[in-house]
Amino acid sequence: MKSVADAEWWHDNDIMVRTQIQLPEETHRRLKRFAAERGVSLSEAVRRGVRLLLEAEEGEPSRAALVRDALAVAGKYQDPEGRDDVAVDHDRYLDEAFEP
Repeated sequence: MKSVADAEWWHDNDIMVRTQIQLPEETHRRLKRFAAERGVSLSEAVRRGVRLLLEAEEGEPSRAALVRDALAVAGKYQDPEGRDDVAVDHDRYLDEAFEP
């Protein structure tokens, strides 16, 4: 089993590898503020940013993008039959739509 001396740390069941980076002063200041506003460590803020970058590169939409897309269409369309209770009774309407 790895020890702390191996410079690897556990995080969400993952082994963490200690990594050193250099940032411009302004980026560092902004990152510190970003982390403090969210109540996370500087390391966690970097991890989240790297995760988002990799997801974007791999074509996986971020949670923020999914929420933004959902909010963009929420309430945008009306039922062609004029029903205004689709959000409440959507299961019933779905069952009716697929009845044999």
